[in-house]
Amino acid sequence: MAASLVERAVPAGETVLVESGLPGTELYVVRDGAFELTHKGAVVAILSSGEVFGHPTLLTGLSPEFTTRARQDSTLYVISKDVALDVLSRPEGVRFVAGSLRERLIDAARTMRALPDAVTRPVTSLLRSAPLFCDPDTSAREAAQIMETEKRSALLVRTRDGKAVELAKAEALLGEVAARMAERGFEARIVVGQGEVIETILASARELEVDLIALATHGHGPITRAVLGCVSEGVRRGSAVPVLTARIDRAAKPR
Repeated sequence: MAASLVERAVPAGETVLVESGLPGTELYVVRDGAFELTHKGAVVAILSSGEVFGHPTLLTGLSPEFTTRARQDSTLYVISKDVALDVLSRPEGVRFVAGSLRERLIDAARTMRALPDAVTRPVTSLLRSAPLFCDPDTSAREAAQIMETEKRSALLVRTRDGKAVELAKAEALLGEVAARMAERGFEARIVVGQGEVIETILASARELEVDLIALATHGHGPITRAVLGCVSEGVRRGSAVPVLTARIDRAAKPR
């Protein structure tokens, strides 16, 4: 492996891996200097001489969970993907990966202990935006348009007695989407399931014998994920077929 090492100088401020960016294709060892790992702009760890990074994204083929940036002028040893995979697949490499994951879990536990008790917090404190309401006489088409414009997956309707109940208009929304797909030459079949979200998605995928599951994600923070869980992650772990996820951009205009 030593013969395959490539030395790379990284000036202060330069980014090596980008959170939610392209998957990594190399393994990195810090020769000298220091690198910071950031998540959503917050520094979560500092890597110094001898420490390794890049293996989670290299092994999974998924986007990096952290941005890795040089805190000062630094030097890296860079290992190509083929060599890195060969090394990490050996018993010593497996022990290293397992140990690094253990350290990450310990660090995450420490972080969560420092957070307020999410389970006892009011549900409203976890909301990213105000609830969206409509009148009882709103048509299915109008409700679908409201949900698409506001980029929401649920709509509440105020009943005559003033109570709010969820408006079950998923079929209307999906019908609008299917119609637009048909205009572009695509065929769509609408399926609306009920039950626990992850299991319902997986059961539908098995029943329909799909080749790919595509999910939209909202990019919830760690507190919301701790309480509500992560649907996309649960589906990915339980699916026998590839799962494609795309984060919803609330600032984007609907098309």
